[in-house]
Amino acid sequence: MKKVSLVLLALTVFVTPYAQAKTCFGISCNYIDTNSGFQSSPPYTNWTVSGVSFVTETSCYGTIVAEIGATDSVSRSFYVDDTYSGFSLQFRLFLPIDTNSAYDQLVVTVTNNDTSVSEAFYYNGNTYTTQCGKRVLDLANDYSNSDVTVTFYGSGLTAHPWQIDDVGFYAYY
Repeated sequence: MKKVSLVLLALTVFVTPYAQAKTCFGISCNYIDTNSGFQSSPPYTNWTVSGVSFVTETSCYGTIVAEIGATDSVSRSFYVDDTYSGFSLQFRLFLPIDTNSAYDQLVVTVTNNDTSVSEAFYYNGNTYTTQCGKRVLDLANDYSNSDVTVTFYGSGLTAHPWQIDDVGFYAYY
């Protein structure tokens, strides 16, 4: 009985982190399961951060968000362990101080590290209008059975920081 308990404990230790990194429901799986956003302590668990602060967003939900200023970045790497027909990146995006400036730019990249192919998306203060909405980026590249990195980066001329929350990378069967 003691051996069985030790085996079950070892399996739990090895499988638990993997299971927490991917959540499947219906026809899709989320490989960045941050439905609670950056609420954990520390808020950047599983993320690589450079210059990013974590603050309370006050205009919509009152949650902890990653605040990304000029040359700041936050990224997450993971392995997509199956074959899928489509992918999307979803997140909440806030620009609390919007002066309608094109220089306030957030760059979002999704990279297939195995093929070195990336997709980049740009948000600018002069074209950004929806404050509390969720962003859904339909991705064109294939990320099946690949190491993937998602990065949010504040361009060098950004004067007003962007905020992100509730990031999800969805793969669809």
